[in-house]
Amino acid sequence: MGVYLLLIPIMLLSLSETALSEVYNRADSHHDVDTKQIGIDEKPGGNIPLDISLIEEDGRSVKLTELIKGPTVIILAYYNCINLCPTVLEATARLLENTRLKPLDDFSVITISFNDSETPEDAVRVKRDYLKAIGRPFPDEGWRFLTGKAAEIKRLTDAVGFNYKREGDDFLHPSALIIISGDGHITRYLYGQSFLPFDFEMAITEAAAGKSGPSIRKAILLCFSYDPVGRRYVFNTLKVTGIVVLTSALAMLVLVTRKRKT
Repeated sequence: MGVYLLLIPIMLLSLSETALSEVYNRADSHHDVDTKQIGIDEKPGGNIPLDISLIEEDGRSVKLTELIKGPTVIILAYYNCINLCPTVLEATARLLENTRLKPLDDFSVITISFNDSETPEDAVRVKRDYLKAIGRPFPDEGWRFLTGKAAEIKRLTDAVGFNYKREGDDFLHPSALIIISGDGHITRYLYGQSFLPFDFEMAITEAAAGKSGPSIRKAILLCFSYDPVGRRYVFNTLKVTGIVVLTSALAMLVLVTRKRKT
């Protein structure tokens, strides 16, 4: 009896993972997308090259070492995106409206386009929209929107583990807020399509102290999967159901075992 009970959760979890795999295989074959090329390979404790040269909104060249003086949020996006990037930038604007931390004093934000064909004019247009979306006064220098040349952008995306793929005029890409300490260390990644002020403030506090650690990515991926076709994180019903069933089966096994001992 005990052996059969042990097999139940294993079989259920296997069925759940198999069904999930079939769903993604169908999606991938339909859209002909290699999802393995897209995502973030976290590098907490790693360094970003502070000598990377980018282009400010006014067209002048600037190095990251001139901009990163304390805890800094880096957002990799592209300005003509019509799906995931606006969602993340809007969520960032709401976060900046609600956080208790002070821009420039406690942190700064830098959005960098990974599309090397975009221009400072694109950056200015997008910056204007999202500064307005914050809903309260916010310093112009507190949230910069930069562009850059392909080689410099690649140095940055490689350093933070940001993997994306061009598809025609668009890109398949992940999204995250990447928290950097004042000396260029990667301290944390924040994922999702909305951000809690508490999580953000803790991440900034860690960056100020120079501490790095694993993100909540693993926990998020238990419930969500990144869909590069839809360019968003989607609730993973099958996987969550499998986890719930597995947990219930294990609880039942423990209960039955205890009863047999008594």
